[in-house]
Amino acid sequence: MPDQKFLTQNTSPEDITTQDTTANEQFVQGIKSPWHPDFYAAVQLELEMNLDRLELHTEHCLGKEPMRIDFLIIKKDSDLMIQKNFGQIFRTYNLISYKSPDDYLSINDFYKAYGYACFLQADTEKVCEIDPKEITVTYVCYYYPKKMLEHIRQVRRTYARERESGIYDLTGDSFVMQLIVTSRLSCERNFWLSYLRNNIKTETEIKKLLERYVANKDSSNCRAVFDRILQANSKWMKEGKYMLDAVYELFKDEIDAREELGRKQGIKLTKDVFHLYSNGASTAEIAARCNVSEDDVKEI
Repeated sequence: MPDQKFLTQNTSPEDITTQDTTANEQFVQGIKSPWHPDFYAAVQLELEMNLDRLELHTEHCLGKEPMRIDFLIIKKDSDLMIQKNFGQIFRTYNLISYKSPDDYLSINDFYKAYGYACFLQADTEKVCEIDPKEITVTYVCYYYPKKMLEHIRQVRRTYARERESGIYDLTGDSFVMQLIVTSRLSCERNFWLSYLRNNIKTETEIKKLLERYVANKDSSNCRAVFDRILQANSKWMKEGKYMLDAVYELFKDEIDAREELGRKQGIKLTKDVFHLYSNGASTAEIAARCNVSEDDVKEI
């Protein structure tokens, strides 16, 4: 395995030198987790107030050839105003390019998603069937892409202007574009996207995550994102005793209810065993009728 110095929690893979590129790509491929499905789930959680008026397409094929954008959101109603902060720029067609915490947003990635926007506009039967003004491009990544931003500033005169924590408008282009750096997002404003990472360590962070999960555990998207976060952070969470304490505290009512149910079932089983035994049933008969092992019957 290549030296893990190429990719650390605090350093973007973008900062790796050119001569290290091949080794780093091999390393990234070796550790990369399937973050994308859970990113889609996190986006749906963030946009839940408007989901009934949006069409969401994952790995959307933009034409007849296998050219796919990570995420395409289509507004069903042109007059819909998205309340979520990163959705406020959305027009009719909204392309999202996502890079997981294991990856970074490169100059090529910028042009790839930009090219998809151009292709989406051009691949129609009628001229200008899709108005370019109705297309937006959103770039989402964990690390701040300084090299990419410097490139588009110098070459394209496109500038990043921070709208709020972690969200930047990319101005100066014909397409409406924005950059979301999830490591800089406000936890209060974008909880699920800000937590979709692999370096959750503090007791406070874990407790907030568990509390939010308990409040939304009936949501399949919530369960998907929660499972991804747990898998990505399993090493840190297993090391802290407070994790176990926090889990017990938050699930205490459910745990207590299960324990009480088990106690009642145990009492009923004991009564059934004694009743059958007093009526002359053999150990094997009792075990079969009570759906337990013969050893359990003997222990009772």
